Amino acid sequence: MMKSKGSGILWPVLLVILFLLSGKISQVWYSWFPVGAEYGYAYNEVRKKLGVLELPQDWTTNNHSDEFKTWKPRVVSGVRTMKTIRLENDLIITEIDYLKNGEYTMQIQYSYLFESPWEIKIQYGENDLMLSKSQSDSVLTVWGIK
Repeated sequence: MMKSKGSGILWPVLLVILFLLSGKISQVWYSWFPVGAEYGYAYNEVRKKLGVLELPQDWTTNNHSDEFKTWKPRVVSGVRTMKTIRLENDLIITEIDYLKNGEYTMQIQYSYLFESPWEIKIQYGENDLMLSKSQSDSVLTVWGIK
């Protein structure tokens, strides 16, 4: 039997194409089957019951990680700048809200696995201060969030 001239090149070309696509496979997979999708806007009722800041309807996410999901406003026009959730085996572990008001920044973390779930830090320049939930609620009220 005789081989055609191009058949010796076919396998190396296919291997190169597969190699180039392999980096995109996870992106395609997570865009078709997003991890943590149930913790988007549909999860806001649970957030409300727990006292966690809700995810605004107009925020978007572009990351396709299997461990983290981050939402941001299309245009930052207020105090809230970002929300990140951390996942393990497609279950939410922590949720962090990031806020900025002038020179002050605040991180509000809620851990779904701990009995004392809140960890709240406010920063001004080089100074960090840990806040209680009630203190952070007061700050959020002053900032016009609650």
